[in-house]
Amino acid sequence: MTSALPAFFQNRPRLFFLGKFALFFGLLQLVSLLSEPRLPLFIQTELTARPAAWLINTISPMHPVHLDGNSLIGNPSGQLVVGLGCEALGAILLYVAALSAVALGPWARIRGLFAGVLAISLFNLARITSLYYVLLFWPGTFDLIHEYVGQILTVLVASGLFLLFSQEFDLSRFPLAKGLLAWLACVVLTLVVLFHWGQSYMKVTSLLPISMIQGLIDQQNQAVEQTLARMVPESSGYRAPRDETRVRGSISDSGYGLRFAIPALAPDSPAHPGMVGVNTVDYQKEFSAYPLYLLVLLTLPLILVLPYFPGLARLSAALLHLSLLSLFYGMDLFVSFLEEYVVLFRPLLDDWAGLKMVASKASLFFLTGGDYFYAVASLATAGWLFARRPGRQADPAAPSRNPG
Repeated sequence: MTSALPAFFQNRPRLFFLGKFALFFGLLQLVSLLSEPRLPLFIQTELTARPAAWLINTISPMHPVHLDGNSLIGNPSGQLVVGLGCEALGAILLYVAALSAVALGPWARIRGLFAGVLAISLFNLARITSLYYVLLFWPGTFDLIHEYVGQILTVLVASGLFLLFSQEFDLSRFPLAKGLLAWLACVVLTLVVLFHWGQSYMKVTSLLPISMIQGLIDQQNQAVEQTLARMVPESSGYRAPRDETRVRGSISDSGYGLRFAIPALAPDSPAHPGMVGVNTVDYQKEFSAYPLYLLVLLTLPLILVLPYFPGLARLSAALLHLSLLSLFYGMDLFVSFLEEYVVLFRPLLDDWAGLKMVASKASLFFLTGGDYFYAVASLATAGWLFARRPGRQADPAAPSRNPG
């Protein structure tokens, strides 16, 4: 009887690996969140920016820099800020969680963790140092190299180190040169597709946060109306302007922008001085498309290249993966909105005093590797549903049956 699951998911140790990987990554993220902002700031300043400044001054004393907190300041290149995410903490957490989840001996695990984290850190130091020279000599290419090339290479380095130290995969049968060429071709193809249709993809992705933000603003409208009626009985007939508080979206070069108004109680009203009234405060929010495009570039070519997906299943897996990325990233955008604007939702969230802190921690989760984690989860889901099924294998011990 042929199983309905792909071969990968019939392997129980691999299922245990996925479960342990998710558990370890969650625990590492929890430690990172609890240590914020001290640990990330220490890594950014002392383990990344300071060594990069020393390396730059050693390599090119004619272009010196000095350290100001977590910023490298040079003349005439300007300022290079080593911010959250620039310390490669997300890649390190993913690597540590993945290697901790595989079956290894204690010394092999310790050796792999130490060598892998050191290698990722050294590569990231080289990346930060090279970005200073890009900013100095080729400033026009800085965004491309910083946002795409460097991030893709960091993930490739972490993935390669995992394959090297995990001892889980037999790389001798993998046609490395042919596979890399095919992967690069698919990356170029994905770039072309994003260039032509990326804004439409971002517009679809924004539908989820727009609907959730609109729902929250509609509830705020009702809460303001009810609270105002209790505090000022003669205002019981007041209705918040629904057209002004409708969320509107617009496509920009860097992503997708939203315009909306949030109704809020005000101590003074133009119509009733000295009494409680309602103000509608106009806001704009810009959602960057870069993190979503980077995740697509890192993961979609794998579905197009890996030999586990047959025929139309490859296209179905790619479409499912893109849909899941939109869903996860849409939730990420809504969390970032909450972190910034939750204080304005009064009286709707009066009893949710801790919501801003929760939103802030959730936003930090995505900034420190959470986006890579849900990209891996999306790939695993696509593989679970569409990867190649094992064929029927004849049992040599079974007696043969001749028809007739």
